Amino acid sequence: MFNSSYVLSLAWYYTGDARYARHASRILQTWFVDADTAMTPNLQHAQIIPCANDGRAIGIIDFSQEYTNVLDAAAILAATSAPGWTADNQRAFLDWNRQFLDWLVNSPFGKSEAGEDNNHATFANMQIAALALFTGDRALARQTTDAAKKLIDSQIRPNGSQPEELARTRSWHYSNFNLGAHLRFALVARKVGVEW
Repeated sequence: MFNSSYVLSLAWYYTGDARYARHASRILQTWFVDADTAMTPNLQHAQIIPCANDGRAIGIIDFSQEYTNVLDAAAILAATSAPGWTADNQRAFLDWNRQFLDWLVNSPFGKSEAGEDNNHATFANMQIAALALFTGDRALARQTTDAAKKLIDSQIRPNGSQPEELARTRSWHYSNFNLGAHLRFALVARKVGVEW
């Protein structure tokens, strides 16, 4: 899928082999730039269940688990003037992400996920902060990472346990999963001067 663009962009960065850059560029162009093939910048139909619903807010977490890697891929391609990735591609990619960020912040699904009490909130808010930073909205990135302190306080007890995750059937997985999102969130926070 499109997250392979990250591995390919790293391969380009470390080897200088233009084939990796061109392949990563084609993936990003197909999913986000080319008007005929680009995804719509929302997740309105994520986790759709045929004959039951048209999509669910919880589908946002599926996307947010790896999407920050895609942002990194585009940043690597742009910063290195990679073959196949033009300034126009970068502008179109930024525009797609600005539209997606607007949907994530303002849609009922986005608001629902960001307001959850468990790993769904951590991933949704981390994604908002990362997208805000990537698209140049440092104020939103800072505001979102500042608010993340409340997530830590509400999700993690002084003994390190995470009651919302421990209540799940795969508690070990979900506890680590949530901590991974917090770690990524902290990396974004550091870039806008927020220390936890």
